[in-house]
Amino acid sequence: AREGMAAAVAAEVHVVRHGESEWNKARGYSFSDPLIFDAPLTAKGRRQAEALRGKVAQMKPDLVLCSPYTRCLQTMALALGPLCGTVPVRVTALASEVQEHACDIGRPASVLEAEFPFADFSELTEMWWHCSTSLYTSANIVETLEQVHADWVKDKTPFLEPHELAYARVVDFVKYLKSEVCTPFSSIVIFSHGFFLYRLSGMLLPNCGTSTVTNCVKNFTRPHDLDKLYWNNCYQQ
Repeated sequence: AREGMAAAVAAEVHVVRHGESEWNKARGYSFSDPLIFDAPLTAKGRRQAEALRGKVAQMKPDLVLCSPYTRCLQTMALALGPLCGTVPVRVTALASEVQEHACDIGRPASVLEAEFPFADFSELTEMWWHCSTSLYTSANIVETLEQVHADWVKDKTPFLEPHELAYARVVDFVKYLKSEVCTPFSSIVIFSHGFFLYRLSGMLLPNCGTSTVTNCVKNFTRPHDLDKLYWNNCYQQ
């Protein structure tokens, strides 16, 4: 019998990291933020995603879960290819990246839904990413998004997701996978992010890297040690 997360969810749970984004390319190995908000894929990233079509088809997905960030949505659409519209795609903020950089400021759900009409955005609020200030809400985010960007440049503190909240979100995502939303399906493919997937599974994936998950990180008592290990591994690639 399969052990860990996958045993309670489906016969197979697959994870895919998004392709190279414009933010990834601009930042390189520096620690400076190139300030590209909700960064899309580069041409290389699009090629990486298209190259996944055969592998994703072999996974035989009957449910796709995807982060709402554009780089993930684009990767998902390109990797599914002709499967778009034939496999249900649920977009969930639970699978979004840990919010630490400009690329982690999202776009309103209504804007994304117009660009990716085959996906189900019903679980998202209009402003689905973390923000600790009451200045910006789902009611006004379409009109104020440019001001959000300007405020980030001046002081990003209100938009940084606390680590304890990020870890709680990983736990909530595992519960989501075990809920009635997901349990009827036999092969689930998750399109998400490097840091989130590392926290979920302990696996360090390159852009458009894939893996089958059979367990998840259960001990969150020393999260910052795991974060440090992630970044050390990233810069050894």
